[in-house]
Amino acid sequence: NAHVRGDFLYSSMRPRMQAGLDIVLYIVFFVPGIAALIYSGYVFASESWAIGEHSTVTAEGPPVYQFKAMMPVAGVLVMLQGVAEIVRCAVCLKTGKWPSRLKDVAEIDVVEEQLAHSEYVDEATRKIAIERAHEIDETARQRGMGGDLQT
Repeated sequence: NAHVRGDFLYSSMRPRMQAGLDIVLYIVFFVPGIAALIYSGYVFASESWAIGEHSTVTAEGPPVYQFKAMMPVAGVLVMLQGVAEIVRCAVCLKTGKWPSRLKDVAEIDVVEEQLAHSEYVDEATRKIAIERAHEIDETARQRGMGGDLQT
């Protein structure tokens, strides 16, 4: 987990403990919530398709049932991501370390991008800010991996 977690208890746990907690929370909260979204979105969309629902806001009354069909579709896609995260947690439980992602979005990428195009920050300040952001990122990575913190 390369991103920063706000909870100091979570960040002080070893990866196996983090994965165990994550998998329990996914199963208890995430899966039922998204399943409810998929089910209710399906009911909502199917009723809209059955009556060929159109908007009453404008005189033309464009159809809205296609847009309502996106709710269960989005729910299924989010559920797939949740299943991928559960599998990732299971791998961590088995191996004891978090599997790497293809490309983690890092705050550093955002900081560097914003500073690169800023006309209000000089080059020396830009370098200092990027170095400090790298230090913070490294500290967060160590904390997320259960490593010792050196500040």
